[in-house]
Amino acid sequence: MQQEFRHYGHGIALVASENPKAASVDRKVLKELMFRGVKVYSAGEMALQYLRAYAVCFVFVDSRLDDMEGAAFVRRMRDEGLAAKAPAVMVTTDNRRTSVLNAISSGCNGYIIRPYSVKTFDMHITTAMKSFGYSGAAAASLAAAKKSAEQGNFDKAIASYNDVVDMENQAQRFFDLGVKMLLAKKYDESIIAFNKALKYNKLYGEAYKGLANAYEGKGDESKRQECLKRAASVFASQNRFEETREMFVEVVKHNPDAVNPFNTIGMQLRRKGDYEGALDAYFQGQKISPDDEHLLYNIANAYVFLKDRTGAQRYAEEALKINPHFEQAGKLYKMLTKRDWEPPSEAKLGGHESLLAVDE
Repeated sequence: MQQEFRHYGHGIALVASENPKAASVDRKVLKELMFRGVKVYSAGEMALQYLRAYAVCFVFVDSRLDDMEGAAFVRRMRDEGLAAKAPAVMVTTDNRRTSVLNAISSGCNGYIIRPYSVKTFDMHITTAMKSFGYSGAAAASLAAAKKSAEQGNFDKAIASYNDVVDMENQAQRFFDLGVKMLLAKKYDESIIAFNKALKYNKLYGEAYKGLANAYEGKGDESKRQECLKRAASVFASQNRFEETREMFVEVVKHNPDAVNPFNTIGMQLRRKGDYEGALDAYFQGQKISPDDEHLLYNIANAYVFLKDRTGAQRYAEEALKINPHFEQAGKLYKMLTKRDWEPPSEAKLGGHESLLAVDE
């Protein structure tokens, strides 16, 4: 008796795999499931290039591509904002628990073990859609709030926005469920729950913290540290640049000595040992305050921890050019060069000391 499957004729599927035989099997199954078309790439960069340019309804990723790991590909999708375009499902022969957890950490929406049946593949697609879906109620409330505000009905707008805020409990509920399913080794259910938590309330960082705890339980300190660093990076990245710049400009109007918020984030990350994440935050801060000597000093300090003496010296010099009397920058420069700083004739005079803005 022929098995009936739902049809996916509305969209294009993308397959990324270094294994042409495995990709051929995936293509055949996707054709049987009536996808309108299937694009196959062996290189992750080429697949990402296609995703940037065209719409797809699903992405299927093997554990290995020609130029990167499958989990790294999914992370690139997430970091470049491509994860919002389509769910990403890992399709692989690797059934090791660490690999599954790494895939969850990358932000995938499903995990299929080869070999599989068409029925199993179809079932996992349905599961991935549940993981990928966002809260229609939240979207509706936001739209209603915006419309009410535009119409001047602010009380109604506040009520609609509060409906969204109240969904924080839903995010926590799905996060707790994800932890429970992870501990029970129910990985599909865990993926769905964690992704729902992320969709509801930007709990990306908390989800990574949960994965870090799971890795700690199994004694994998390396993976635990990786997830902790990603959690710290996600928490910092939620301070979106455009909004932060706008707010900071307003703050500076009343307090010219206000500490750049990205500087604060960078210091927090540096103290947690995430030196690259700290540099990212500092460089974001530079876009807002290009002549902030404290930011430049903190960049130099982060380069010291990364054992990049050239970078450290460069930014220590930049800080001292702005403020030749910057004591901490002078000490750092002397430590790196074994000589005192001698300001060039065109060095700017001034600057100000603020221990709150300096990372030591």
